Amino acid sequence: MPALSPEYVPDTYIYGQLLESIGEYDAEIITPVPGDEFKLGAATFTVLGPLNELTENQNDISLVIKLTYGERSFLFTGDAEKDEEKDIIASGADLKADVLKVGHHGSSNSSSLEFLAAVRPSYCIISVGKDNDYSHPHERTIKNIMRFTDKIYRTDICSDITLTSDGKEIEIRY
Repeated sequence: MPALSPEYVPDTYIYGQLLESIGEYDAEIITPVPGDEFKLGAATFTVLGPLNELTENQNDISLVIKLTYGERSFLFTGDAEKDEEKDIIASGADLKADVLKVGHHGSSNSSSLEFLAAVRPSYCIISVGKDNDYSHPHERTIKNIMRFTDKIYRTDICSDITLTSDGKEIEIRY
């Protein structure tokens, strides 16, 4: 979890439940910073963001993590929006990834053309609720993504989406 200044700590029910679960399981909270790497077998997770934790936009302090396994890579962007995308591009991080988990449920504030051009995804996954109150994903975001790939998988259409890889091939099931 990113470190939060007291004024930015959410007061939502869900966040409260998260903290309760952490306490119940006596889990350790780790605050990774960009550049940190974690290994799991032959896979490497690299933390790319957040780079700017002094923002009032909680979405822009989402952890952004790149998973590399063999010849394949996956970019997980949480709820990152355009400001965090710009910061990560400016950092010079290698954003190229085969699979992009689209930021902020495909909102109009995520997946800028500049970010998509840096990632150049072959597949995009959008985690979004069916008939959600925000009308996510946004039509412009879908159009932006389609400039790079038409392989878009959405949880509101496909339900559960599972990706597996042997480091060479990627299989998507839903």
